Amino acid sequence: MFASGHDTLKCRRTLEAGERRYDYFSLEAAGAAGLGDLSRLPFSLKLLMENLLRHEDGRPVTVDDFKKVDYIFVATGHGDEIGQSDQIALKTKAKIFTSYTYARGYFQPRKVPAGQMLRVGPGARVRLGAITVRIVGAVHGSTTREGLSDASAMGFFITFENGL
Repeated sequence: MFASGHDTLKCRRTLEAGERRYDYFSLEAAGAAGLGDLSRLPFSLKLLMENLLRHEDGRPVTVDDFKKVDYIFVATGHGDEIGQSDQIALKTKAKIFTSYTYARGYFQPRKVPAGQMLRVGPGARVRLGAITVRIVGAVHGSTTREGLSDASAMGFFITFENGL
C-alpha cells in the first residue's frame, strides 16, 4: 500500500474495510500531538501551498491530482513555485493569493477570472472564516519564465482560530 503525505505529527491511521486498507490522518491524534482542541472544526478548507505545486512524495504533481482546492498561495513567480496554479484555479474555481503584478501580468492573460484573484501585498491581513492569512515580504527572487519581474516575493503566515 502507498502511503500519501508526510506524517510529521505521527497521526496517520489505517482503516481496514474488507480486503482494502485506507490511510487517513486522525484529527484526535493530531490534537493530542500538540495542535490543540480540534473538536470545533466547523468545516474544512483546502489550501494549496507552493511546494505542492511541484511534487509530493517524490512524484510530479499534475492538474488532474486536484479535485477541490479553496485557496492557492503564490509567493513568487518562479516556475517551481507558481507551477500550474492558473490551470488548477480554472479547474477547481480556487481563489489565488497573489501580488497585484502577477494578477494583472500572469493570471489575467491566462484567463483566470478577476473574482478568483485575491490581490495582496506585504502587510495585508485577510480573514477567511476560521483562519487569518498575514502576508509578509520575503527576500527572494520573483521573476516569471516570461520575464515578469516587478512583483515582490511574499510569504504567508496562516493562523487558525485556535491560535495555531
